[in-house]
Amino acid sequence: MGIVLGNLIDNAAKNTVGGSITINSELFGSKVCVSIKDTGFGIPDKYATWLNEDDPAAEPQHGQSQGASSGMGLLIVKEIVSMMGAQIHAQRTVDGTIITVLLESEE
Repeated sequence: MGIVLGNLIDNAAKNTVGGSITINSELFGSKVCVSIKDTGFGIPDKYATWLNEDDPAAEPQHGQSQGASSGMGLLIVKEIVSMMGAQIHAQRTVDGTIITVLLESEE
C-alpha cells in the first residue's frame, strides 16, 4: 500500500501548484477507504476512465496531456491495487482530482 500511496501523492504534488493536497482515511466496517484529493490540474479524463475500469491489463492510450506525466505510476498503482483485491476510483472535479482506494482492513 505504501507504493500506491507514494505514487498517488507524488502525482498530486506534481500537478498541484499553489493549491492543496488532502489525504483522508476512514474505516467502514471491514473496509478501509483512503482518498487523496488535490486542487491541481485534474486527472485527464482518459486516465480517470481507465482507472475506474475493472480490467487491470487494459492501458490508456498515451498522448499529450496536461503535466509531464506518462501515466507509468498509475499503471503500477492499478496493478498493485488489483493484486491486493482492492478497488480504485478516480474522479476529476471542478478544482482538481479525488482518487479513492477501498480495501479490506487487516484486523
